[in-house]
Amino acid sequence: MENQGVPNQDNVNQQFNQQFGQQPAAPKFGLQELPNSTAVLVLGIISLPVCFCYFLFGIPGLVLSIISLVLSNKAQVIYDENPALYTQASYNNMKAGKICAIIGLSINAVCLIGMIIYVVFIATVFSSAFSGFPFR
Repeated sequence: MENQGVPNQDNVNQQFNQQFGQQPAAPKFGLQELPNSTAVLVLGIISLPVCFCYFLFGIPGLVLSIISLVLSNKAQVIYDENPALYTQASYNNMKAGKICAIIGLSINAVCLIGMIIYVVFIATVFSSAFSGFPFR
């Protein structure tokens, strides 16, 4: 015999969610990776050691950091639109990559400014050192 008068628990939960406007949770097996989360992490991490390549003046590290920040901002917007669709691990990768990119951007900017000051200083020293030559 069926219980005609007893409401089904799924029906009760569905009515409750409809009444109070709550979205049902997405199933765990249907979650997808956040777009570019791995790329953001990789670019952010690579931008850190590249800043120590002084012969490159810190420019490649700046470029990698900026690309990583742009991609992370786009991924953040996508995640904020519907967070139930994406895995927490991919979101954490995106956040870690963004933090690495910010640190890399700061260090690379300091290296670039330091290299510019160094080049200007050397140019000033050499121009004043050679100003006394007779063929000038």
